[in-house]
Amino acid sequence: MRTISRLIGAFAAALCLGAMAHPVSAAGAPAATALPPAGVPRVFQITPARIDPVTEPNIMLVGQNLTTTTQVLVGGRPAVTVEATGSTLLARLPEGLASGSYPLQVVANGASSLAADPVVIDQASPAPSRSTMLAGGGLGALFLLVLRLARPRRYAWSR
Repeated sequence: MRTISRLIGAFAAALCLGAMAHPVSAAGAPAATALPPAGVPRVFQITPARIDPVTEPNIMLVGQNLTTTTQVLVGGRPAVTVEATGSTLLARLPEGLASGSYPLQVVANGASSLAADPVVIDQASPAPSRSTMLAGGGLGALFLLVLRLARPRRYAWSR
């Protein structure tokens, strides 16, 4: 479900970016723009902006020429491409990234580019401890026992 909502958001962002990518000169004619060479991967947006690698290890990139063969580097370390559509790419972050800001680079067919925004890793949230899990399970069992005992009893003579 998250992937679908992200893809919809990424599609909307790509449409907006495409609409703004056609500058007009002062005379009203389309202005000449320097287009990057065909096949150069580009990243316009990174979602989410701040990442907790424990709870959300994936990032969504919106851009151009993003395929399954595109290599994503976060701070120089390779990320794993999960899926790509040409204008979006879902990648799993490399393991063991500490808190901080990392440059994001995409490489495909010998061409590469850097994203304008860095990948920002928040402090990783700790996983629940074993005692926390046991306490939660114990409270759940106690709650079910109280519900069972609080249920009114029906006897044959009370019908």
